[in-house]
Amino acid sequence: MNEKQIVFLTHMNRTGSTYLCNILDKYAKISVGIEGNFPDNLFIKCTEINNSESLKIYLDLLYIDKHFCDWNIDRNILETELLKAYTYPISFIDVIKTALKLYFNTNISEIYIHKAGVYIMYVDQILQKYPNVKMIYIYRDPRAVYNSLKKSKDINNKKMAVRPFGMIDQYKNYFVLEKKQRTNKNVHIIKYENLILNIEDEINKLLFFLNVNDKILKINSDKIYCEKIPKNQNHLHNNISKKPMHSRINAWKSELNNAEINYIQNNLRKEMNEYKYELIETKLSIKDYIIYSKLLYYNFFLKLKSKIKKQNAKI
Repeated sequence: MNEKQIVFLTHMNRTGSTYLCNILDKYAKISVGIEGNFPDNLFIKCTEINNSESLKIYLDLLYIDKHFCDWNIDRNILETELLKAYTYPISFIDVIKTALKLYFNTNISEIYIHKAGVYIMYVDQILQKYPNVKMIYIYRDPRAVYNSLKKSKDINNKKMAVRPFGMIDQYKNYFVLEKKQRTNKNVHIIKYENLILNIEDEINKLLFFLNVNDKILKINSDKIYCEKIPKNQNHLHNNISKKPMHSRINAWKSELNNAEINYIQNNLRKEMNEYKYELIETKLSIKDYIIYSKLLYYNFFLKLKSKIKKQNAKI
């Protein structure tokens, strides 16, 4: 099997990762896959697939994931190709490479990009075990992230966010993880707003990071990635093939209420200052005060509930 450069694109939901995928997938030397959640115990626990039984267990877990099933790879073919290309022990990267090869079929690109949000949590483990892997992390203004989450529904037609608590907690965690990787030569960090406002410069930086000197585009490059996205996810990505929409950068200012803006800014002040996102002054109406008070109450209740659950687990 020809060696491919494996790149993980990691992100929070609604940070522009699919928009970035659509741009990168236009280049002949790069192929970008859709999301698929590979069981990650192979690099978290630094284990490998050592025999046919452990391979069966791993594939059982892999084919439970709805996102991976959208890749439309026959399980028997994947197993056959793995055993043809590798001997035991089989690693996480071996599985990724083989699945991507089958997904892209006859593709001759040199770089395979796998879109997987949570891998920012495991950068050190991944690069320690697989030092040739590269990683891209994209982040965005948390107010815009929450605004997009609040308006979006997942593949099960469930709202992606009703209140900002989960987004805030994840943003704090990912900020700490991203900060640790800023000097890592195998990790490229991109700010969504910079991508939208200076798309040519930001993509050139990314191509340099990926060692792509030949900027030849694929035939019909404008349609390729859009056609990969499963139909049940199309509603989440209406704007990815459009030109950069500068107006959407600050759309949260008119689409979120002042209580939500205030709450996010108060809880992510440190992170937003470091990312150079301007904190705006908001005047709270009586209605906003009521909404803000409810947010405080819900957050207190959720933390109390979580604390009681942990205490009960110890008993």
